[in-house]
Amino acid sequence: MKIAIVTDSTANLTEEECKAWGISVVPLYLNLGSASYLDGVELSSEEFYKRMKDENTLPTTSQPSPGLFLETFERLLKTHDCVVAILLSGKLSGTVHSAETARDLLCTERIHVIDSQVVEYALGALVLEMAKAVRLADEQGTVCDVQGLVERMAQIRAEMHMYIAMDSLENLRLGGRIGAAAALLGSMMQIKPVIWLSDGQVGVFEKVRTYKKAVDSIMSRMFEQMRNAGPCEIMLIHSVTDLDVVRRWVDTVKEALPEARVSYRMLAPIVGVHVGFGGLGAIYYARSEA
Repeated sequence: MKIAIVTDSTANLTEEECKAWGISVVPLYLNLGSASYLDGVELSSEEFYKRMKDENTLPTTSQPSPGLFLETFERLLKTHDCVVAILLSGKLSGTVHSAETARDLLCTERIHVIDSQVVEYALGALVLEMAKAVRLADEQGTVCDVQGLVERMAQIRAEMHMYIAMDSLENLRLGGRIGAAAALLGSMMQIKPVIWLSDGQVGVFEKVRTYKKAVDSIMSRMFEQMRNAGPCEIMLIHSVTDLDVVRRWVDTVKEALPEARVSYRMLAPIVGVHVGFGGLGAIYYARSEA
């Protein structure tokens, strides 16, 4: 069975990765002032962060319309037996609902919409793993069924971790997620939150004094959890302007975890709008050859 893989732009996959593995991406909307842009299509991550820095009001984001999914599904069904859409957590966005609406409009059982329960490159990593499984089955001439993909995805997700250290509370204040008084007090006391992904939601994992302690907390936890894990995938995600800082952390991780495959990329704008500038985090999981 020929399976097409679809995801959304919060997966933070590169154009090269999508082309190499045949992944279709449905973009979310980035709203800056009175204008809306398709994430990664009409506005790149680099352009978004530059615009966010210059904007007087905090940008917002919104889910793709059912129409965007409809166009993608119709196109892929012409050349594939079925479509598997693996999307960001339904607890964070209405993207899953938009895809389900498009599926229902087409009245077909050939479209499978899956709530990944994750976001950012945690979603991207799952999508890549599923695309690789589909490619391998095709090359080996074996059966690759949707249920098998869902089960494998659940296994990987159960071992996946995502933490981000925030350098500022300003975007949380502008977005109305914390009050002005709390933001001011936090800034005065140098309180830096570490947010994490758990049960499909992003929440505060811990609050520490100083940004360095927040980053050190993430790295220490990762080293402890992955030290005996064998081969593992580690993606450092960031919204910093000085890439040398990120590269030094990459070197530190490689030295501490020599079996790890370590890389880095800028935070997807959908997450970066809440984290703000100076965010540094890690998404990691043990790599399975199964």
